[in-house]
Amino acid sequence: MKDIYSDADFYDIVNTQTGDIKFFLKHAKQIGGPILELAAGTGRIAMPLLENGFQYVGIDLSPEFVDRANKKISRFADLGKISIGDMRTFDLQQKFNFIFIGFNSIFHLMNEDEIISCLTCVRKHLNENGKFLIDMFVPNLKFLYRDENKYYPVGEYKDNNGKTVIVKEKNKYDPQTEINHITWYAFHEGKAEPVIFNYSHFMISLERIQRLLKDRGFIIENIFGDYDKNPFDENSKLQIYICGK
Repeated sequence: MKDIYSDADFYDIVNTQTGDIKFFLKHAKQIGGPILELAAGTGRIAMPLLENGFQYVGIDLSPEFVDRANKKISRFADLGKISIGDMRTFDLQQKFNFIFIGFNSIFHLMNEDEIISCLTCVRKHLNENGKFLIDMFVPNLKFLYRDENKYYPVGEYKDNNGKTVIVKEKNKYDPQTEINHITWYAFHEGKAEPVIFNYSHFMISLERIQRLLKDRGFIIENIFGDYDKNPFDENSKLQIYICGK
């Protein structure tokens, strides 16, 4: 079993999400740089921001991801870079107009104290008129309490050699810790056994994240339910927070 965040090749194969790119670009153009991305991964969102000329800083805990990201964005070295860093404890000696945590990465903070620590760091680094954005899905009880012995489909992808990779998952939710333990099984074309990856999400509720944001000195200016900026409601699959100080 492997930590999914130690395998940059596999991460790039399965992270083909593009729906959020226009959303982040639009906000970046409205708010302006410099920009800070927390849990920047392998540079999927960094690349279009840099291509549009923004001053950018990213941090991520995974050395493998940081190395991959900086190779991708090497031609933009004059505009920014991604460094190894912890979104719970960072101190960059710089302030930013736009700080964001994209693509559910806030769920990698494993308890309320870690979220508070992160939000404290964010506020310290945010300019007075700056904006802080969090993009996260809405925890779904049907998803959390699925039969833990069954496989559930994630997606079908192509690897770097054009071969098919089918990914399925199992999960086990612990209501005491509020952590969802997820195991991915990657079935590669031509190989008998899957490659197994694991990761965990702290399933913070809507009410708690909103309370923590307010407690740490943020004003929630908007909550969108999707990347088209439709208002959040009971049918929304996403909860996207736009916050100021």
